[in-house]
Parts: sequence; structure tokens; C-alpha cells
Amino acid sequence: MNEAGAVPPATLRHPHPTRRIAAAIALTVGAVLLVAVLTSSLFSRADAGEAATDLVRPELTVEGVTQHRADFELTKRATDQLVDEAMPAIGDVLGLSATQLAARYPSITAAGSQRSTIYPFAEKIVANLERHQADFEAADDIPLPGLPLTAAPLIAVVAIVVLIAFALLTLLRRGRVWLIALAVFALLLIVAPFATDYPNKATKADAVLDSLNVSHELAAQTRVHFDTMVAASVEFEQKTVPDLLASTGSSRSRLDQEFAAEFPALAEGRQQFAAVFRRYDERVSIRERGVDSVIEAKRFPLEAVTWWMVVAGAVVLGAAALALVFERRLGH
Repeated sequence: MNEAGAVPPATLRHPHPTRRIAAAIALTVGAVLLVAVLTSSLFSRADAGEAATDLVRPELTVEGVTQHRADFELTKRATDQLVDEAMPAIGDVLGLSATQLAARYPSITAAGSQRSTIYPFAEKIVANLERHQADFEAADDIPLPGLPLTAAPLIAVVAIVVLIAFALLTLLRRGRVWLIALAVFALLLIVAPFATDYPNKATKADAVLDSLNVSHELAAQTRVHFDTMVAASVEFEQKTVPDLLASTGSSRSRLDQEFAAEFPALAEGRQQFAAVFRRYDERVSIRERGVDSVIEAKRFPLEAVTWWMVVAGAVVLGAAALALVFERRLGH
């Protein structure tokens, strides 16, 4: 120090060792994060997650879940009344024994005998959607409302590049401005996940994904159950009803009126089954198309991302803060 108390110019040209250490720590953290993002298949898993989200979104809206429940309950009521009430009465009209009735209408018989398997299977699917509908709304906002999940890895890469840039500027430029900027950005890394409610959304997204117990075998089983119910409906309309018309000489309109009076649940089902089965076919198709996407999306480290950011930010912030303290004390 000279007589006027000024810091020699040479001292200003060389950053204090604590600043070099802080910059080196930030560079190391940035490099580790960048390697982790690029080698952990985050981009492909984000693509799979977005594909899975796009597939199930129509089904997991409030309207979608409500419609699914209504379709299931209607199908169950109509099928029960068909098998337990209408078919025995039809057997009497046609003069067929229970054995003959079962042999003549095998698809309806199959649907009736498989209800104990089909109903719990379908109920489990609907109940799971109802439990996680609100979770899906939060999960659909990852990383931010209006942005697809595919933006998450890109945001991570940009943040890492900014961190590395601040670290290099801290190392190569004089003055505290870049060291302060490094500390502020590190603090932002810590705060950002909580400011955007990311941890809560990630937890709910994992809950939704964990609840989707998908496999190609389960998708195939779902298709078999669906085809069984459709076959029963088709057989009733294309074989049972014509048999009744031929046996009784009644008109179709009169027969429909009699069904409405005696078997209202079945009559309601007959009116709506075309639309109900179209919706169910799409639901089954979603499961068939989404198996691989959901399995891959489950590998996306949703909840770990919070700790990646918080730990990285805390390490860099601590190093930058110490460097600022030392520089201030030494008058750098």
C-alpha cells in the first residue's frame, strides 16, 4: 500500500484466491450438472412424458373423469339388467331353456359370466382416475403453466450455461459485479423451484405416473374386456332382437317401448351404447398407445430436479458469499 493508502494497480489485476476458488466451484458445479442432463436421457424422457400427458389429458380433465364414471355405471346397470332380467324373460318368450339360451347367445352369456372380473377391473381404472384428477392438473403445469414438459431440459441447460458464464466472468473480469451476479444467480437456483411450486407439482406428477400401472399385458386385457362387452351388445341387437321380432310378430317400435317399460336400464344403455363404446374404444386405445411412453416417463427424475438445483445453488452461493466477504475485508 502506498502513502495515500491506495491499492497497487498490480493487486487489482489478480483476483483474490477466494474468488478463483468460488469461480472454480461454480464451473465444476455447472459442468457436473451439464453432464448429468446430457447423459441421463432427460430429453427423451421429457418427450415420453409429454407424449403420455397428451394421451391421457382428455381422460383426466374433470369432464373426462366424470364422463368415464357415467359410462361405466351405465354399462354396468344395462348389462346387469340384460343378463339377470331381460334374457330370462326373453328365454320364456322364445321357449328356450337356460342352457339353450346360453348356447344361442354365447356373447351375452360370456359378458354375464365375466362380470365378476370385468367390473372390478374397470372400477379400479375409474377410481384411480378420480383419485388423481387434481394431481394431474398440477402435474400438467410442469415446468411452468403453458409450457410442455419438453421445455424442462432446455430450461435446465440454459440455466447451467448462464451459471458457467457468470463463473467465467467472475474469474476473468475485475470488480465485484460478476461475483455478486454469480451469488444472485445461485440464490435464484435455490428459490426458483419453490417460487414456482415445482416440488409440489413434481410430487403430484410422480403420484399420477406411479398410479398408471401400465403394461402391454394389461392393455391387452383391457381390450379383451371391452371387446366382450361390445360383442354382447352387438349380439343382442343383431340376433336377440330379430329373434324376438320374428317370434312375437311385434314391430321394432313396439318392442322398444316394451323394453323401456320393463327394462329401463337396458333401454337407456341401448340408446347410448354407440357413443359410450366409441369413448371406451378411445380409452382403450390410449392405454395401448401409451404403454411405452408412460414407462419411459416414469424414469424422468421429477422430484430429484429440486435437489439438483437447491444443492447446486447452495454450494455456489456459499462459495461466492465467502469470496465477497474476504474481498471486502481485504479491500479488493
